[in-house]
Amino acid sequence: MKISVSLSQGIQRTIDITVPAELIEQAYNKRLQEAARTATINGFQPAKSRKSPLPIAKVIEHYGPAIRREVVSEMLQKGFYEALTETKLNPASMPRVEVVVDQSGADLQFKASFEVFPEIEVKGLDQLVIEKPIASVTDNDLSDMMETLRKQHAKWDKVERAAAHEDRVIIDFEGFLQDEKFEGGSANDVPLVLGSKQMIEGFESGIEGMKAGEVRELNLQFPADYQAENLAGKAAVFKVTLKEVSAPVLPALDDELAKLFNVSDIAKLQKEVRANMERELEFTLKNKVKDQVMDGLMQHNTVELPSGLVNDEIKRLKEQALQKMGMWQKNKSAEQPELPDELFKDHANRRVTLGLLMNKVITQNEIKPDADKVRALVEKMASVYEAPEDVVKQFYADREQMTEIEQIVVEELVVEKILESAKVSDKQMSFADVMQQRKPA
Repeated sequence: MKISVSLSQGIQRTIDITVPAELIEQAYNKRLQEAARTATINGFQPAKSRKSPLPIAKVIEHYGPAIRREVVSEMLQKGFYEALTETKLNPASMPRVEVVVDQSGADLQFKASFEVFPEIEVKGLDQLVIEKPIASVTDNDLSDMMETLRKQHAKWDKVERAAAHEDRVIIDFEGFLQDEKFEGGSANDVPLVLGSKQMIEGFESGIEGMKAGEVRELNLQFPADYQAENLAGKAAVFKVTLKEVSAPVLPALDDELAKLFNVSDIAKLQKEVRANMERELEFTLKNKVKDQVMDGLMQHNTVELPSGLVNDEIKRLKEQALQKMGMWQKNKSAEQPELPDELFKDHANRRVTLGLLMNKVITQNEIKPDADKVRALVEKMASVYEAPEDVVKQFYADREQMTEIEQIVVEELVVEKILESAKVSDKQMSFADVMQQRKPA
C-alpha cells in the first residue's frame, strides 16, 4: 500500500492512498468463493441442499458487481485506517473520500481529505488577572430571603386607595406607535405587581399613584435590545386604565409558614433555607472564578477550529434550545422548527475553543478525576434529598451520571491548576451582590 500526505491548508490534510490491484483481486476472488457456497440463484438447488458450489461464472454474472463494490468499500476503509496508523494523524472529522481510479485489474487509488486536531500551546496563564470573590451568608441575608418567601405566599386584599410600590393592580392597556396601535401592545384584565419589573422601564412606576377607575397615558421607550426588533428603541404611548388595587398581606414568620414548604417548624425551615443559600453561593463563587479563567484563556489563545467539531456543537446547542422550548423531537420526521446556525455559531466556537484548550491542560498535567473529590461532590448533591445515602448509591449505579460528575471534578481541577499560574486577588462581596451579578444560565 502506498501512502502520501499533503497539507491542504492549516489543519486540512489529504492522504493519497494506493491499494495494489492484487490485494483487491485476492479479496474479490475469496468473496466469490464464499458466495459460490452460500448464494442462491434461480435454477440451482438452495445452498443447504446442493453438494457442490455454484459455478463461479454464474456467481460473477449475478453478484459480481455487488461483491466488487463491497470489497472496494472495505479496502477504502481499511486503507484509510492503515494510513492513519502509519502517518500518526489524528482526524477531528470524518474524511471526505474521492475515488481516483477504480477499475478491474488496476490499482485502487483514492484521496481522503479531513481536518486534524490543531497543535495547541496554552499561553498567557501567568498574565491572567483573577478577582476571587469572597462572600458568606449572613443573618441579614437569611432575613431577606425569608421575607422573599413570605412575599411569594402573600394574599391580596382589595383597597380603596392609590396604587403603591408592591401592590397588585388589575389593568387594561393599549399601546401606540405614532398614534397607531401595534400588535401585542394591548391587553385587558392584566394582573401586575408594581415593582416586579415584568414590563418595560417606566410602565410600573407610571401606574403608582393611580386609583381604581383612573386612566393615564404613559410616554415610554422600548429598550434598544428589546426582543421584538420592530419595537426595539422606539418611543411608545400606553393608555392605561386601572381597574383594581390590592395590597399584599404577608404570612407570619411562624410554623404555619414552614408547613407551606412541607417543613415541620420555622426553625427547621430557616436552617434548610440557609443551607440552600450557602450551596448556591458556593456554586456561584466557583462559577465567577471559572468564568474569568475561561475568558482569560480565550483572550490569550487563538485556536484554529475544526469545522466538524463546531458543526457538531451547533447541532447540540440547537437540540438543547429546542428542548428548553419543549419543541425537541427525537423522531426527525416530526415537525420542529429549523433554527439558523448563525444563532449558535459564536457560542459553539467558544465552547469548542475552550474544550480544546482545557484538554491540553488536562493532558499536559495528567489531570484525572480524584475519587475523594468525586465522592464529596456526589454527597453534596445528594444532601438536598430526604434520604441522601440512597441517592448516593443511585448516583454510583448510574454510569452516565457519574461520568458527568467526574467531568465537573476534572473541570474544577483544571481551573485550580490554571490559578496556580495566574495573578489572583480576593474581593470581598455581599451575598446579594454575588447573586445579582450571576450570568444567566
